[in-house]
Amino acid sequence: MLEKSLQFPIKPGVVAAWNVRTVVIVATSDGSSTRVRDVATGKQHDVPVDELQGIPAIGRVQNDERRWALVRDSTRAEWKQARRRERVLNRCILGDGNASARVQFACKALSLSRRSIYRLLATYRAAAQTSTLIQKHCGTPPAGRRLTAAREAIAMRCIEQRYLRRPRATVSFLTAEEERQCRAAGLRPVSRKAIDLRIASLDPRLVTSRRHGSKAARTAFGPVGGHYDVSAPLEVMQIDHTRVDAIVVSEVTRKPLGRPWITLAIDVASRIVMGMFISFDAPSITSVCLGLTHACLPKNRWLAKRNIDVEWDQWGIPSALHMDNAREFRSQSVRRGCDEYGIKKIFRPIARPHFGGHIERLIRTLMGRVHLLPGPTSSSIAARGNDDPKHSATMTRSPAAITEKRTAPWVSRRSRLGKPPLAKGSTRHYRRTPAVSW
Repeated sequence: MLEKSLQFPIKPGVVAAWNVRTVVIVATSDGSSTRVRDVATGKQHDVPVDELQGIPAIGRVQNDERRWALVRDSTRAEWKQARRRERVLNRCILGDGNASARVQFACKALSLSRRSIYRLLATYRAAAQTSTLIQKHCGTPPAGRRLTAAREAIAMRCIEQRYLRRPRATVSFLTAEEERQCRAAGLRPVSRKAIDLRIASLDPRLVTSRRHGSKAARTAFGPVGGHYDVSAPLEVMQIDHTRVDAIVVSEVTRKPLGRPWITLAIDVASRIVMGMFISFDAPSITSVCLGLTHACLPKNRWLAKRNIDVEWDQWGIPSALHMDNAREFRSQSVRRGCDEYGIKKIFRPIARPHFGGHIERLIRTLMGRVHLLPGPTSSSIAARGNDDPKHSATMTRSPAAITEKRTAPWVSRRSRLGKPPLAKGSTRHYRRTPAVSW
């Protein structure tokens, strides 16, 4: 079959092969030579007729507009596949040996059946160009939509008015509402799958912002860049509160008392925990002042009273205090206390916790270690499972139980500074000794 197909007429518009190149005959000059144009490069050559090899049933070049649309719109993967098919088909057409063996080689190389190979050969004979071998998509094109304009309008209106608003409607409720509106308009309802596809095509940040609020969208998709670099110890101190993820019991009755609050202060330059305060009372001016007192004064007596054998020599008044916008931090007592000792007050932007990343990261890591203590409540109900922290709680309300096991060793742990905080911030670097207690 393939041998007979190598006969071809010498006339303009016929596609042939010359020097393993696909060419189009432009004009015939005499009986022994002809002018051809290279399909790939566009260059014209005068070649002897006996050097041309025919490709059977080849007609004129396909429509230029359709061809360039295929070239322009095809993806890189589709074009790469078409180029590979062209190389295999050219070897099948121009190669030596048995025609059946060449077709069998093409079947293995392209992982296609013999019928598909003969179909590709027929397509390539009609126009020997790479674009003719681009795999066509059957059915609805990618990202195409088959709904009528009226049904599409109802579907998108329901998504806009129901799904992208609060209270947050479920997809099931959205589908039922869309079905009701379609039946009222005398139209066939849109399927659940079509609704899911349209929701999936929406901008995830827009969906999160409309359904959960701008803060949730900013947290999930907003960029967080830059560093908060501080060069010297006590240049900036960050302070914040959190509720401890563990149940504390009474020293006398051993009954659960609840979860205490802890106030932590960290030196940004050295990552050293400068001070702390634990209480069952909610965060207040008192907890802030006592936490700062613990950070600014020596801790020798505090450690000795609690029988904690750890080195904690860092103390002093910071140049600046970095905190969030809680009421206790903006109180008159804290403001005037900072003014009295020359402490600059730095407040985070509202609802931007990553601006206090050092203290927030410390709290997160500390709570992770607290989860290893008896009686942990875990960070969520799902994480806690069936465990009852009240039954396993053994820690008393004494701060030593928490401090000795999880908090005090922070002064010697490694951080992203590449060295222990004690090596980063030596005691001699801490200055501005307070004259009196806070």
